[in-house]
Amino acid sequence: SKFLVWETLLGIFAYGPLFTSAVNSSSSVGVTTGLELVVGGLGFVVPYVLTKNAPMTDGQASFALGGAFNGAMHGIILDALFTNGNIGNEGFAMTAIGSIAETGIGYAIARNYNFSEGRADMIRYGGFFGTGEGALVALLINTDNPSTSLVAGLSLLGSAGGYYAGTVMANSQNYTRGNASTVLT
Repeated sequence: SKFLVWETLLGIFAYGPLFTSAVNSSSSVGVTTGLELVVGGLGFVVPYVLTKNAPMTDGQASFALGGAFNGAMHGIILDALFTNGNIGNEGFAMTAIGSIAETGIGYAIARNYNFSEGRADMIRYGGFFGTGEGALVALLINTDNPSTSLVAGLSLLGSAGGYYAGTVMANSQNYTRGNASTVLT
């Protein structure tokens, strides 16, 4: 399924390099290469084992993969909020952890509420665009020199508002994937 393909690619090309960068290992190349290969392999094995006996709908896959993308943003934004913009190597780990966590949460929510692909897209796009809108509000509040904490905090608040708005819209009528893309662009 597309979920396993994308999670494998994320494991190899995102999570592995992110965790390797977070460790910032000055030890041998073998250690960092090994870590990257293990994490990359887990990007396939863990989703495969968890979904092996559970058929995954397109709505579940869409919301889970949307969680992977939005979660990466939320992870680095949380790190910026907690460190007031002094992001170190932990930012790499926070990005990967946020992505992985929201992938699982997205799958669980979509499965529990039997999301169609259009409904999943409406909600996840709302969360995505809400993040940017929150950042823009922070820049309107303080146009000269907004603090990183203000931008990060309002970005997360905007994302929550976007998820809510997307949910309200998704509950108002049935959307197809194409409808969701058209409405939110």
